[in-house]
Amino acid sequence: MRKTLLLLITIIFCWKNANAQLPNCNIYLFQMEQKSDSLFLFKKPQLLTAFNSKGYNNQPAFLSNNEIYFSMGTTSEDH
Repeated sequence: MRKTLLLLITIIFCWKNANAQLPNCNIYLFQMEQKSDSLFLFKKPQLLTAFNSKGYNNQPAFLSNNEIYFSMGTTSEDH
């Protein structure tokens, strides 16, 4: 009984850790044009995270027209 319980706990913890991988996501920049009070047009998308397109990129903060900070996580293939 003790071995079965220990095995079950081990499987649960291993499954939880394996399931906690970061999702693949990217950050894009669009030109935005306001057509009316509530209508906006987004055009000319630019992929800002092409260097890490298969990794985790999230929470962008634009500091100026030339600076951006964001959270990044690479895949295990990149190491």
